[in-house]
Amino acid sequence: MMLMPRKKSIAAGGKDSEKNEFGVSDPYAVKKAVNRAQLQQKINQLEAISLKAKQPKMGQMLHQLKTSLAQYAESEEVAKILKQMLQDIEDRLRIITNLAASAQKTADEMEAKLIEWQTKLVELSNAKDKARAQAQAEQLQRENLAGQKKTIGQSAEQENAAYKLLITPYMREIYIITMIKQKIFEHCNQLAGQ
Repeated sequence: MMLMPRKKSIAAGGKDSEKNEFGVSDPYAVKKAVNRAQLQQKINQLEAISLKAKQPKMGQMLHQLKTSLAQYAESEEVAKILKQMLQDIEDRLRIITNLAASAQKTADEMEAKLIEWQTKLVELSNAKDKARAQAQAEQLQRENLAGQKKTIGQSAEQENAAYKLLITPYMREIYIITMIKQKIFEHCNQLAGQ
């Protein structure tokens, strides 16, 4: 079978000709051939997007679209499939936008919680440092008091030892004086009794 040139094919109502609502082709409509090339270009773009997105539903629609274009380019079906694909893309973009907004909201909430907990951690760390400093100050005070106690204890021991050294001769002297006094009283009593 010999292929007719494009203009003759359109004029004869071939696959590139425009059909009206009753399926009758318009032999003078040359515009369809340009639209078909544009449609093929758009299909190629959609196919590239489909490969990137890895969506089987989109791939099925593209296959159906190519099949429809190959079978006499039924423009209404092609337009319907393209509209479905565009609607599907819009739906997916809307879902992705909503998911991104939700993820951003969650990220913002998590960042706020992170800042809150970091602030609490800093406050707890400061309180721990203050408590440690206070414990060290109290420990220093205890050590100071313990040193004073030890010094006072040593001083008391030294004074006690000195007292014992000093008091022993005085005690002897007092004992001797007491004994002398007693002997004097005895002697005075003997003289008074005579």
